[in-house]
Amino acid sequence: KEELVAIVDKALLINNKKENNIISLNEIKNYEYDCIIISVIGREMEIIKSLLECGVDIQKIVVL
Repeated sequence: KEELVAIVDKALLINNKKENNIISLNEIKNYEYDCIIISVIGREMEIIKSLLECGVDIQKIVVL
C-alpha cells in the first residue's frame, strides 16, 4: 500500500507550528519510509545535505 507518511518542513523549527503530517528534519529518524521525495527546485543539494546529516540513506532520496 502506497501512502504519504509525512511532509518534512525545515521552517518548522523556525515557526514552531505543528500541523497534520508535517514534521521537522529532526523527526525523520522516528519514521519508517521507502523514500524521501524532494520536490523543491533550486535547493536540491542543500536539502540532500540536510537529509544526509539527519542519517537518511542517500539511496532513499529521490529528486523530482
